[in-house]
Amino acid sequence: MCGICGITWQNKSVLATMVRELRHRGPDDRGEYVDDRVSLGQTRLSIVDLTAAGHQPMESDDGQVVLVYNGEIYNHRDLRAELIGLGHKFRGTSDTEVFLRSYTQWGIKSFSRFNGMWAACVYDKRTAEVILTRDRIGVKPLYYHIDKHHRLVFASELKAILTLGMPREVDTESIDLLLSTQFIPSPRTAFKGIFKLEPRQYLTWNLTDGSHRLRYHYNIPKYNPNNDRSELIREGRRLLEDAVRIRLEADVPVGAFLSGGIDSTTVVAEMRNWVEGQRLHTVSVGFDNPGLDESEYIHIARKQFDTNHHHVVFNTSDTDRLADSIAQVYDEPVADPSSFPTYLLCEETRKWMKVALSGDGGDEVFGGYGGRKVVSQFVTLSRIPRPLRSIGHAVISKCYGYDLTRVGQLAEALRVSLLPKEEYAGEIGARLVYRPPAFKAWTRAKLQELLPLANGSLLEAMLKFDIHYNKLGDNYAAKVDRMSMAHGLEVRSPFFDFRLMEFASTIPLRWKMTGRATKILMKEIIRGMIPDSIIDREKHGFAGPLSAWIAKNEQVMKDAVETLTRAGVLNAEWRRFYLERVFGSRQGVYVEFAKRLYFLWRWYQTWVEGRETAAELPAGNGRAHGIGSDSLPLGVQ
Repeated sequence: MCGICGITWQNKSVLATMVRELRHRGPDDRGEYVDDRVSLGQTRLSIVDLTAAGHQPMESDDGQVVLVYNGEIYNHRDLRAELIGLGHKFRGTSDTEVFLRSYTQWGIKSFSRFNGMWAACVYDKRTAEVILTRDRIGVKPLYYHIDKHHRLVFASELKAILTLGMPREVDTESIDLLLSTQFIPSPRTAFKGIFKLEPRQYLTWNLTDGSHRLRYHYNIPKYNPNNDRSELIREGRRLLEDAVRIRLEADVPVGAFLSGGIDSTTVVAEMRNWVEGQRLHTVSVGFDNPGLDESEYIHIARKQFDTNHHHVVFNTSDTDRLADSIAQVYDEPVADPSSFPTYLLCEETRKWMKVALSGDGGDEVFGGYGGRKVVSQFVTLSRIPRPLRSIGHAVISKCYGYDLTRVGQLAEALRVSLLPKEEYAGEIGARLVYRPPAFKAWTRAKLQELLPLANGSLLEAMLKFDIHYNKLGDNYAAKVDRMSMAHGLEVRSPFFDFRLMEFASTIPLRWKMTGRATKILMKEIIRGMIPDSIIDREKHGFAGPLSAWIAKNEQVMKDAVETLTRAGVLNAEWRRFYLERVFGSRQGVYVEFAKRLYFLWRWYQTWVEGRETAAELPAGNGRAHGIGSDSLPLGVQ
């Protein structure tokens, strides 16, 4: 795990400054490569092969290919054996060398052979090209910018690119997406002129003329259900076991996060098959607010698997201590309130291990979000003949309007059911919350792409949307990447294994979720592996501590709205929505939007206004109420 950066011209001073900005990502080593065409830098968190043989930038035997790379290739042992059979002689045991030699052997096609997480730059002198690549899910970040001289700049984090002194002009459509979703999807970023390479994408830059192209090295799998339930259970167990096994590969201590939920407990259960006794360390975070705390289930899990467990409690006062640190970490905002406990969890975890496995991704792969059950209900509603839905909508909306009552939500559902399927994600809830054009265009384009891959099923398309665009790479994985790398900690999630993503496309929808149940097949796969009390418990999100603070500091937030509006970051529609709906109503549907405003405001003060500390907007001492995205009605994002 590392930080990488580079420019397509020779400048050691600029490169050194960029490398320094990424030192938290790789405190163990750093390296630079400079010639008359490129300047490449890397900071290393040493995980596999701790010797100088793993040093980067790494050059091929003939010096014609240079690699800087951030990530882990979990199947590197299998690839190494294959490459040795083809005549390659290795200098060390790192997966970096496997990445490099795979490229020299197979070129761009090597990316599709990797099972892992990565962001990398390959400098190929033979073709005079620089190639940027990112893993299938986008677990590792990669930003790039084309400067006024038509030269390429790239880095693992946006802050390294900002050292070049470019204007920090806010991209307002990206802010529309942030407030609509809690993150900014690739290829957009918070600043105009800086982009994120998309998940599963690679960029080829021609050093001779500055031309470039963007392509994909992996295609999203098509829905192809397998109706043999016993076969699916066997295959699911096999894939889960192997996904965990290959992620234990390291020359440093490896442990796990343990939340007491289904996903993290499953990972720990599988780890127990490979790690003996007290060598298996687990770490959890509890809360001083009983409504957020899951310590009861954490205790059940750690007792069941007899782990060497470490528990830290998030006190509401910790919010003040962490607020400025998190604002500095998020050079591009991810408006996820669980960033606070995640930061504390990573801080504690780094005391005991250098690599931690997590349960992230289980909900996306197996259909675990209660908020998506509404899609099943919506599909059922859509089976009613269209003329009857049209009449029902006209009558109900006229008599009752659109609101948070059951009748009001029915009116909204009927309205959207009359639209094309690709309009669902952008339109559902649009009579309750502001849906900016950028959000509607983004969701429409993605559903248009995914519906054919889902055989026309809206629910399957929405689940694919969550995996490949909405919930994982630029959202949850970005949060975990920033919070963990701030402490020099590598986090690996077995559920991000692309084989499990492909397996998800073979699970019939009725075994993923219905209007009443979630993770139906997964619960069968893991039954007997982990305690039934954890499998059958009600889903509990990893909540953050902001709700009560926002309620106590409403005027501060209103002032933030006015400042952001005057600065042109928020448009008049957002201003009206926040002042009239979010702060003019006490209904829970709007709480998530207030939290997103908090992260936007802190980011704006830190990275646009340039304040080191935003004293007038401290994170507060209030207790959260556990209101999360799954609580939003009608599938509101």
